[in-house]
Amino acid sequence: ISLDKPVAIRYPRGNGNISDWRCKPQIIEIGKGRKIIDGKDIAILSIGTIGNMALEAINRAKEENGIEATLYDMIFVKPIDKDILYEVGKNYSRIITVEDGTINGGLGSAVTEFMTENGFNCKIKRIGIPDEFITHGKPLELYKICNMDLINWPLYTHVRWDSKMAVKNILICVISTIYRYLQQMFLM
Repeated sequence: ISLDKPVAIRYPRGNGNISDWRCKPQIIEIGKGRKIIDGKDIAILSIGTIGNMALEAINRAKEENGIEATLYDMIFVKPIDKDILYEVGKNYSRIITVEDGTINGGLGSAVTEFMTENGFNCKIKRIGIPDEFITHGKPLELYKICNMDLINWPLYTHVRWDSKMAVKNILICVISTIYRYLQQMFLM
């Protein structure tokens, strides 16, 4: 990294989902995000690996309800990609932000502030970690603690956290939560 300013690099916990990860490094423009999938009904802005779960929720919403969502990978919170935010503000009245970081002062806050300050009248649902102390644990355990999963999912009480089935079910819960918010926002 050759910048004349401070830089923070966050290494998320867990495994990636790209099977061919040994690819040629690319230069990422600071402060620029990217559109992952295009839709017409609602915008989902994500940051971090939870964006993969948002993509699964989007696919499920389209398949089951015909809801077409656009997914953006914001990549940066600061500086945030204002071009994407202008695009979202102009084209969508419903926005969901998804982050595996704190909900206060994170992506959701930045998006809400931008939309308010620029006169966009959007309904925004923020999904993220609450502004309180969260214990250490595996990412999927933390999603459950932070209510980023389906609260009344019946399998939580019947499976061990270290089993492959539990991991799969917790992922389904996180996806279901994003999907549920997507449905609620669409009906507003």
